[in-house]
Amino acid sequence: MPRHAKAPKIISILKPLTPTDLGDSLEYELLEETVEKNEPYEQSRLEEVLSAQPHSIEEKTATRQLAYHYLLKTAHNAMNASSESSQARWLDRYTQASIEIFGAPLKKRANQLLNEHIQQFEAFKNSEQVDQVLLEEYLAWLDSKRSRDTRASSEEHETESIENLLVDISGFLHKRYSEALDVFTKENIDEKNTIVEAKEKIETALEKLKDIEPGFSSWKVKIISNKDVISVDPETKTLQLGKNRAAMTNAELKGLFCHELLVHALRSINGAKIDENLAFGLPDYLDTEEGLGTLFEYAITKQMPEKNADRYIDIAIALGTLGETMVPRPELMQYVVMRETLRSQTDVNYAQSEVETKARAHVNRIYRGTPGTEDAIGVFTKDIVYQEGFDAICSYLLGQRKSGVSIDEIIDFVMIGKFNPTSEKEVAYVTKMY
Repeated sequence: MPRHAKAPKIISILKPLTPTDLGDSLEYELLEETVEKNEPYEQSRLEEVLSAQPHSIEEKTATRQLAYHYLLKTAHNAMNASSESSQARWLDRYTQASIEIFGAPLKKRANQLLNEHIQQFEAFKNSEQVDQVLLEEYLAWLDSKRSRDTRASSEEHETESIENLLVDISGFLHKRYSEALDVFTKENIDEKNTIVEAKEKIETALEKLKDIEPGFSSWKVKIISNKDVISVDPETKTLQLGKNRAAMTNAELKGLFCHELLVHALRSINGAKIDENLAFGLPDYLDTEEGLGTLFEYAITKQMPEKNADRYIDIAIALGTLGETMVPRPELMQYVVMRETLRSQTDVNYAQSEVETKARAHVNRIYRGTPGTEDAIGVFTKDIVYQEGFDAICSYLLGQRKSGVSIDEIIDFVMIGKFNPTSEKEVAYVTKMY
């Protein structure tokens, strides 16, 4: 059997699936190029799977890379299908591939979050600030998506315990990173920042962080055009700020600084000191990664990020989990704009252009990898990990605290690298390597 060229360790799926056209339909500038680049390595990736020890971390990592390649190929084929029927088949494969990799929303949990969401908006009834006609239309649409068979379900949360956990985490972060975090509290915490102002403040905080964590010495902040995301790229050691991002308050910036740099970037930096797998992530790291990021953000801002429940609920709606049929991007976009408009009337008065920018960024994440048109529906389910990861990491941390482990010890352990501390197999891997 001829030897095949060794495959690159990591397939990036988010960059090629990020839309470059934010209009009525979505386009992907890097998708074809990424698929073609990885095509020659498909056989060698398969050989890695087959040669790995069964049920090992190595086998699961190699299998995940094959799955990522398949996901990109289904997206590419859907975007280039010769007929509507062919496109529909590829979009169905794309959605199923996404579910197999990232999972799908649980109906009961999605419905519970939706019920809580409806209650929040019902509280706006009779408010003079809120457009009551718009509110009624939005609530009627939500009610049409609510599952009747699980409407009454509820889940007990250890609210008091979680509040104590948030206090512990906030204390830890302020104790260790106070000089960097203080950058965001020198001015009114509710003051909004343009993307340029945000970059300046984050750069100032990052310089202070470098004195505390030398691993950040070569990290930088960069504004990228035609994007609205905020993300870290460990390979280029860059925090990327999308130029199209809506204005952010100092409180939001402080939370995002913790989420992106003190979780995503720092876990990669620490993991790289041990091995490549912990720098880029063991197979089940993602839920912990986003859950921990959300938890840090929540602890610092004292507000649960709305995006967690929004993404979980909206992916369930898009998939038809909370309804009889899948929902196309234009319909979901219409109602997410309603939601953000109503929120802007009750909280921060964003301009309508900012409302639409925020809504478009949110909805496009759910339909990325697809054309996003009325008659071409496919769903990318990755973003359920924010809520699922938050639920899981809270349970883990609360269990550790009840066992008498200090908050410093817990956080230092989960920050060793990109792994899932609730996975016995991944904890064993870390213990062996550390």
